[in-house]
Amino acid sequence: MISKQQLRQAFRTNLERDTDISAYQARSRDLCSRLLGFLSVRPGLWAGFMPVGFEPDISPIYSKTENIQWAFPRVDGETLSFFVPSGPLVMNQWNIPEPDPERSRHVELGELRGLLVPGLAFDLQCNRLGRGRGYYDRALGSAERNKNTNSRARVGIAFERQIASTSLPTDSHDQAMDWVITESREIKRNQT
Repeated sequence: MISKQQLRQAFRTNLERDTDISAYQARSRDLCSRLLGFLSVRPGLWAGFMPVGFEPDISPIYSKTENIQWAFPRVDGETLSFFVPSGPLVMNQWNIPEPDPERSRHVELGELRGLLVPGLAFDLQCNRLGRGRGYYDRALGSAERNKNTNSRARVGIAFERQIASTSLPTDSHDQAMDWVITESREIKRNQT
């Protein structure tokens, strides 16, 4: 059986080979359109993310969702904290934009209507293969143990080419998504 690390490398290599910027932008626009439709009936406070590298560029949706307030993750040691920014985002040590806690309002996961979650790959059961540091798995697992996510939607965001053709390996701490949204479909957990 192939390991998670081997899968990460295979998906990363495949994604990094795609240097067609106009195709990337078109797929990102299509994904944003689908995501806006999904979010239009789910107003409230949501956690988003700022895309880095190969991740779909969903940043246009943040200014197009009138009934949604956005929080963004910030790495604090080994955990993620979420903040509603009131100023520009700042780059962390991995060159990922995140809120400045001095100019932002901290929010608990239990306050969120849902979270948009990036990943290297997802499967048809909405399992997620992340970058390997476990930040989202720890945050979502901790909130679940504290019963703070009962009605929180976990939405994986990926391009269609990031959907694995077979089930991804999972460990007991891995957190599945409720949906995965790509540029061409919405995959709901337990739908297949």
